[in-house]
Amino acid sequence: MNERNTRQKDVIREALQGADDFISAQQLHARLEDAGEHIALATVYRQLGAMADAKQVDTVRLNGQQLFRLCNAGGHHHHLVC
Repeated sequence: MNERNTRQKDVIREALQGADDFISAQQLHARLEDAGEHIALATVYRQLGAMADAKQVDTVRLNGQQLFRLCNAGGHHHHLVC
C-alpha cells in the first residue's frame, strides 16, 4: 500500500517530534489548536492510526487510553509502563 504524505500528517509528525513522552490524540489535538493549526480531532485520530499501522509511531494503552509517540527507528524495542 502506497501511503500518501499530507499536510495534516506532516503537522502531526512535527508535533510528535516536540513531545517528550507518549501523548494522547486529545492532548496532541489541543497542542495543535494552541499552535494555530485547525485540524479536526477525527483527523488526528485517523492520521495517528495510519501512522501506527505504518509503524511510524509507537502506541501503548494506559488507563483505557491509547497513547502515541514518534517511533524510534532503532529497531526492536519494548515499552514498560508503570
